[in-house]
Amino acid sequence: MITFADQLMVEHTLGTNRQFTFDAIDKYSRPAARRLCDALWGALQQLRKVSGRRAIVVLTDGRDENNAGTVLEVAILSRRFWN
Repeated sequence: MITFADQLMVEHTLGTNRQFTFDAIDKYSRPAARRLCDALWGALQQLRKVSGRRAIVVLTDGRDENNAGTVLEVAILSRRFWN
């Protein structure tokens, strides 16, 4: 699970223990800044190491600010992984 605000935070790595995810969601609070594109980029980088079925679930209020990357860069990276 990756949370994002002014920086990306890997709350926990991929695994089979769902309680880690539930705990991370419970402690999450909405930040002032939101870097959605950078969070998607980070998620894609994490999934790159995983074989088999992969998915990214995004929970957002729709705001996207102060990214280092762009939507186009995220789209290009995702196409490389899933093609």
